[in-house]
Amino acid sequence: MNEPNLNAVAADGRRFLDHSSAPRSYDLIVVDAYRPPYIPFHLTTVEFFALARDRLSEDGVVAVNVGRTHTDYSLVDAIAATMQQVFPSVYVVDEPDNGSPLGNSMVVATRQPTTLADFRANQPAFDHPLLAEVARRAAPQARRAAPPPGTPIFTDDRAPVEQVVHKLVLGHLLGN
Repeated sequence: MNEPNLNAVAADGRRFLDHSSAPRSYDLIVVDAYRPPYIPFHLTTVEFFALARDRLSEDGVVAVNVGRTHTDYSLVDAIAATMQQVFPSVYVVDEPDNGSPLGNSMVVATRQPTTLADFRANQPAFDHPLLAEVARRAAPQARRAAPPPGTPIFTDDRAPVEQVVHKLVLGHLLGN
């Protein structure tokens, strides 16, 4: 956390982006703002992702850490579908299976249109050893987001995040 180009912010992400006195552009915005499995609804909406897009550099990326089970990707799908309303390319990178029934996925969106081949072609440019290792492990898990038809799109006026999460948790507890 002491890299010269790192600006870690311990604050409400949306308020920070919306009220920064001097708007900056960021190459990467990472949203990891939840206590599993809950994520604040205002960080899941079309309006939030439009604000994040506006704060990205031309080649910027937004990544959101999203909880799931091994069989229920409903929250991952909803976040991906919502991000697809704002970004030209959205991907899902599943955390490798660690033996737990619960898991995480990173939903990643790019400001410019991209392909998985672009990601793989850029891997050798990751000059930090930790970043290179994460990219190497993530590459096989990455796929273009493809939420099923009818997946909810979260907006400031309607973001039933808790309903999606409650269904996910209940399904897990009931063994579905």
